Amino acid sequence: MKETAKEYKRGISLYLNGDVERAFDTLKESFYKRLIKGEHDSKEFKAFYDYYLASYFAQKGSMAVSLQEGDMVSDLILSTYLDIDEYCNKSPFRITQEGRLSLLENANLVFPAEDSSVLEEMESIKEEINKGK
Repeated sequence: MKETAKEYKRGISLYLNGDVERAFDTLKESFYKRLIKGEHDSKEFKAFYDYYLASYFAQKGSMAVSLQEGDMVSDLILSTYLDIDEYCNKSPFRITQEGRLSLLENANLVFPAEDSSVLEEMESIKEEINKGK
């Protein structure tokens, strides 16, 4: 977990320095590694996760996210995916791959509201980075 926390801080540093694309990839991987223990590590879930994490950041308008908030959003994404997967597998009706993809693409996730403590954490990380220079 220490490694993913370091990766998280690196992602925040990239974001604060304006490298949004690399910041997203780094944050995404840090949260994903904390979430996945191998059991749901499929290409389908990875695409679902990437899409909805990007949606979360777009809705929020920022990648200023605390480690705990990222974990909570990741848990929500995984839980929603598992609910859809279970629905598809247990449905008395045959759900085609196209139908499954439609359900995944149109999932309705209600993300948490921004927490003001995130800004404090961002400042703390920024100070930590500046001390290391």
